[in-house]
Amino acid sequence: IYMGLFKKRRKSSPRKSTAQKFTGKKSPLLVVLDPNFENILRGVSLPRRRMSEETKTEQTVTEQPEEEPSSKKQKVDGEGYAMNINKAVDKEYEEKSFTEIADAPVAAIQGISDRGAEILEKYRVRTVRDLAEWKFAKWCEAITTLADTEEAGARAEGCMMNANKALDKEYETKSLNEIKDASLECIQGLTEEATEFLGSLRPKVDTVSKLGNWKFYHWAKSIVALAATENADFSSR
Repeated sequence: IYMGLFKKRRKSSPRKSTAQKFTGKKSPLLVVLDPNFENILRGVSLPRRRMSEETKTEQTVTEQPEEEPSSKKQKVDGEGYAMNINKAVDKEYEEKSFTEIADAPVAAIQGISDRGAEILEKYRVRTVRDLAEWKFAKWCEAITTLADTEEAGARAEGCMMNANKALDKEYETKSLNEIKDASLECIQGLTEEATEFLGSLRPKVDTVSKLGNWKFYHWAKSIVALAATENADFSSR
C-alpha cells in the first residue's frame, strides 16, 4: 500500500550543458544570429579577423630617432667657433672652410682683382692653392729669408752654391742681399706684364724681397697649410 501511494519516477537523464544541447542539432535562431556560434560551442578555433589599417596605425609605435646631443650639433655646424679670416678673403668666402677656400679661384683673396687673376692665370695660377705654390713667389721668399744668413765677402773657396735657374744671367754672380733688393726683372721667367701688375698693387710689389713678403702669397700659403689640418665633421681626432 505504501509503495502504491507514490508513482514510480522515471529515470531522468543527466542535464546537458548548453554546449551539448546544440552540438547535436543546429538552432536556427543561433545560426541566424551568429553562424559561428556552433563552432565556438564545439571548441573549434576560428581564424582571427584581420586588423584594420587604422587599428594597426594606432597600435604601431613609431620609433623616433634619438636627438643628437647639443654639444655634437654645435660641432657639426661650427657653432661656438671663433676662427675666421675675414680680412683675407672676399665676403662670399667668409663662411667657407679652409679647404674650400684653398680650391677657390685666386680672386677669392681680398685684394686680387679680376685683372690680376687673368695675369696670374698665364702662369697657371688659377686657385688659391696655385698661388701658395707659385714658383716665382717661392723663389723670392727663399732668397729674402736666406739673405739674413749671408756673410758679406765670406764665400768659401770651392763653394758650388748658385740659383741660376731662378735668375737672369747678369744676376747669377750677385750676393743674396743684392738680389733681394733688385727689381723683379732679375727673376728669370717673369714677364713685363706680370711685373707691371705687381708694381700696380698697393703697397707696390716691385722688388724680390717685396714679392717674397707679398701678403697675398703668404695668406694663400697659410690657408693651404691649415686646410691640411681641417676636419670636415669638426671631430677632434
